[in-house]
Amino acid sequence: MKIFLALFILILTSSIFYSCKSDEIISPGPASGFAWSTVATVNFEDFHNIYAADENTVVALGQSASYKITNGARSTINFNDPIFSADYADTYSSTYFAFCGTRYNETGSGTIRMKIYESGTITSAVLDTHNTSYIVDIKIISPGKIAAVSYSKFYFYENGAVTAIASPDSFSTGFNNIVVTNNVIYISGAARKIYKFENNTLSTVDNLPGTGEYTRMKVPDAIIKAPYSPSPSVVSYWNGAAWSQMFTDNSRKIFVRAAGESINFIYFFTVDSTLSNVSGKIWTGSQLMDDTNYPPDDIENGIYTTAVSNMRGNTVFISKYGSSKSTIYRGRKNF
Repeated sequence: MKIFLALFILILTSSIFYSCKSDEIISPGPASGFAWSTVATVNFEDFHNIYAADENTVVALGQSASYKITNGARSTINFNDPIFSADYADTYSSTYFAFCGTRYNETGSGTIRMKIYESGTITSAVLDTHNTSYIVDIKIISPGKIAAVSYSKFYFYENGAVTAIASPDSFSTGFNNIVVTNNVIYISGAARKIYKFENNTLSTVDNLPGTGEYTRMKVPDAIIKAPYSPSPSVVSYWNGAAWSQMFTDNSRKIFVRAAGESINFIYFFTVDSTLSNVSGKIWTGSQLMDDTNYPPDDIENGIYTTAVSNMRGNTVFISKYGSSKSTIYRGRKNF
């Protein structure tokens, strides 16, 4: 998903040229922000989703392949399936990942498949026999237990067995996010509803119709919402029973993504009213501050932030695309 609405030409090529200057510091900055460094540059590739596996390892999903990059060293993930392409993924550790995508056959129809990567070994599973929609989020609960959602269905994979439950709402107002709070799986919906999956049953536990809230953000244990309008932004999280306010921001920024290991420390990615010019804000658990060290987009020269990761060990990754190449940066807490 191009979360920042950057539109790029898809460059089809059988050869990917790669260059890297691992840990080239670009903005050590003041101690109040993150320290950012260049991790890797991949020519003729456009990453649409990236995931932190640990402080040194990032999984990147591109147009031509998916990669594991550790301290700048890149390896292509072999799915043992020549026509499978990963749309979304999740990481549990530096050796355990899960990927979902739609695999099309020669007639144009497809199946939704999951690929589980464990220390280089791939296990495959079919989540659905036809592509009524595509996977929009995936969450590893523990090795062998994985939840995934399309707009129209919730899937739960457990050691080879798959449970599928249709959304109680229409396709356009279905699922979009998965978190685990107090050992219970919650799913946010495009219609600003919250669903709970417990004891193999899906139920609606909250409904905010017509509030204009944006609920696409999450950290592992909480769904986060903020308004579409840029000011003021009241940011709240779902605690398993109700919404709790975190803070109010008056900077006229729109909050679009969140990366954190809990609600107590979160790196927020924001955009301006044109839905471009990505910047960073840091929630410390008690105050919100700007990350003045965030590597800026260069709109004039067509360089945009196209993907941002989750957080591991107070570390996040971002990918920027421009001049027919993607560059991945690592940001580390610097205070």
